[in-house]
Amino acid sequence: MVNLLDNDFNEKNYNLELNNTKCMDCVDLPNGHLGMTLTQYEDNCYYITDIVDDSPVINILEIGDLIISINGELLSKHGPTSVYHQFKNVEESRREIFVKRN
Repeated sequence: MVNLLDNDFNEKNYNLELNNTKCMDCVDLPNGHLGMTLTQYEDNCYYITDIVDDSPVINILEIGDLIISINGELLSKHGPTSVYHQFKNVEESRREIFVKRN
């Protein structure tokens, strides 16, 4: 008999991003320049490492927030250039991100 937990797709693919979560939230980003810097670390996840003082997200996001996805696309599966284009894509009418805050 096969143990279903051994074949759990979610456990194998999302465990890193969902462990030790204190706060997770979906955030609709405003149009235009966001004034924030994302940095990819060894775990292939993208964290906010800087937010300028006049950023439209200054009261929404925080330095250290993990950006898990944008418009349903997991960022950990993309390189920095692809992530940059996903945030900058002006053809998208919306930019919804899923954020994890420790």
